[in-house]
Amino acid sequence: MSKSTAPTDDSVQFSTGYSNYVLAVLFIVYVVNFIDRQVLSVFIGPIKEEFGASDTQMGLLVGFAFALLYTIAGIPIARWADKGSRRNIIAIGLTVWSAFTVLSGFAKSFGQLAIARVGVGIGEAAGSPPAHSLIADYFPVSKRGTALAIYAAGAFVGGAIAFLCGGYLREFFDWRTAFIVVGAPGLLIALLVRFTVKEPPRGYSEQRTGENASSTLKETLVFLCGSKAWVFMMAGYSLLSLTGYAILMWGFEFLARIHGMNPISTGQLMGIVIGVGGSLGALIGGRLVDKMSLIKVSRAVSVPALITLAGLPVGAVFLMSQTQTMAMWTFLPF
Repeated sequence: MSKSTAPTDDSVQFSTGYSNYVLAVLFIVYVVNFIDRQVLSVFIGPIKEEFGASDTQMGLLVGFAFALLYTIAGIPIARWADKGSRRNIIAIGLTVWSAFTVLSGFAKSFGQLAIARVGVGIGEAAGSPPAHSLIADYFPVSKRGTALAIYAAGAFVGGAIAFLCGGYLREFFDWRTAFIVVGAPGLLIALLVRFTVKEPPRGYSEQRTGENASSTLKETLVFLCGSKAWVFMMAGYSLLSLTGYAILMWGFEFLARIHGMNPISTGQLMGIVIGVGGSLGALIGGRLVDKMSLIKVSRAVSVPALITLAGLPVGAVFLMSQTQTMAMWTFLPF
């Protein structure tokens, strides 16, 4: 067993107000995370045209080039977060992905842009693992579902901002300007994280700060893979992410090509639907999970599963809609 290097001072105390402040900062980081991730989807058309790329190449750019390194880098970074300063890891990751987002705006070829997006993926892999760990230490189990839901809502708010602002940027500016504009603020927010967020003792919210030993990576993987609940949950979440990201990354281009919407109208629709619908879904879902977990843990897990099943038919209607109006009205509940 290896020893954690995190602080273990049992006398450390954090107020509810400060815990909420940390959650707000992490929420902002996740908003920036998704703005930098999502803005590329708004400019698939212009980038494709400038570099003479195919839809397959653009699909690899918005998906595989980003996700491959995001996934591979996520495991060692998460392991680092188990032992090191989670606050510092987030600050470093935010600096890296923001810098590479800015560099994306200076790409002179499709290959250079792909390399920059790989850099964004590596940086963003340092976002959620340490953030989830910090939230778990700042909020007890009874409030954790809601806290994680607030954090998760940052993805939808970030996506909404990317679409709303991206629509106007696409209408009046070029894609290079957009990457520079959305990437630069993250460099300042990284300083906010580094100098205002405190690193809590491990297990702080559950008063387990004296337990400093952590399992090895092998022990962790054996434990997780031995849990059928975890395996099924990860399999289900992966399939759900496949559906969700397909819509997020190609929805803007889909509405423009199939329904002939202009960039501003498309950005407004995507922004409002994802910002409002996604945030409400995350927040209400988090509250439901907290309430159901008090009755029975399995009910907390069933909530997102049932809501997902209910949303899939609506998503199918959205994709098959023959009119813009029908597409708009079915996109929100999905």
